[in-house]
Amino acid sequence: MKKSTTELVLALQQEVERVYNKPTKFMRPKDAATLIILRKNGNKIEILMGKRHLDHVFMPGVYVFPGGKVDLADSRIKAHGNVSDKTQKLLLNRMYGRKSIARANAMILAAIRETFEETGYIIGQKVTDIPNTRSAGWQDFFNSGHTPATQICKFVARAITPPGGKRRYDTRFFAVWLDDIPNGMTQQGNGTDELEGLNWVSFDQVRQINAPVITKTIIYELQNQIHQQAFIEQSPVPFYHYYQNKMRRDEIIVCE
Repeated sequence: MKKSTTELVLALQQEVERVYNKPTKFMRPKDAATLIILRKNGNKIEILMGKRHLDHVFMPGVYVFPGGKVDLADSRIKAHGNVSDKTQKLLLNRMYGRKSIARANAMILAAIRETFEETGYIIGQKVTDIPNTRSAGWQDFFNSGHTPATQICKFVARAITPPGGKRRYDTRFFAVWLDDIPNGMTQQGNGTDELEGLNWVSFDQVRQINAPVITKTIIYELQNQIHQQAFIEQSPVPFYHYYQNKMRRDEIIVCE
């Protein structure tokens, strides 16, 4: 079910008023990244999602995409293939704090690493020479015989957690088609216990699942992009954030 941008912003504003407390101090959001894996199943498009454990402080018991906080090691990892210039420019546009291409690339790498750590799925290209790193998470990824395939991950949305919650994240959402993953859905282990289980959720089922409003909002945005045949890089990147006591939707655009 497609929704207008006005409906999406209104739903987010209602959730903010219902869930978030009035902030007593400023909390700087931390860089985070998440990955949306898409597949075609007949006439339907499905998304890989996991359910967070009930004992988690941040968003317990809800369906989310694999993802998490960007680590320092993510900016030091070499990937297979290059992130496109346009994607880098989109990530650098309105980046708060110190801007750098390494930091922009780290966001994509974090999405791939978190997906591997939480699900065991490898978004990578098979290699013979295994790199070495001090990062335990990345070394486990490399030991699978792959390097991260950042070039197939598309920047589709950005959202900053409103103030007043227990955590604040400046999250970049990336998407990849299952058919574009060089090794397919190769899995090594079952990941951590971050997620209770993984499920493929179709666009038609989104309204029925227990998921944060922002998660559903990003899915609706993605659905609209695909419906308009302007999937991902040809579309402006929607940017949801809290400004002057209101949720708002901006668009990140790079002029060619």
